[in-house]
Amino acid sequence: MSEIPHPPIATRDEWAKARQELLLAEKELTRQRDRINAARRRLPNVIALESPVDYELVARVQAILAPIRDVSWQTGRPENN
Repeated sequence: MSEIPHPPIATRDEWAKARQELLLAEKELTRQRDRINAARRRLPNVIALESPVDYELVARVQAILAPIRDVSWQTGRPENN
């Protein structure tokens, strides 16, 4: 079994310098992640429906599921509390 490598022993000043370099790298990583997230938010939306919505079918399905939805909450539906 191999031993776990330990970091080198350093003075407080060496540690502070290394820590400052690490903080700068972490800040740059955060900025890069923020830029990527902003680019993702700017992506265009896609219309997922290929055909018009059958609202009558939606209403029938909602009516079928209503009893199930109403008993799903032990103390009643959250919007009524």
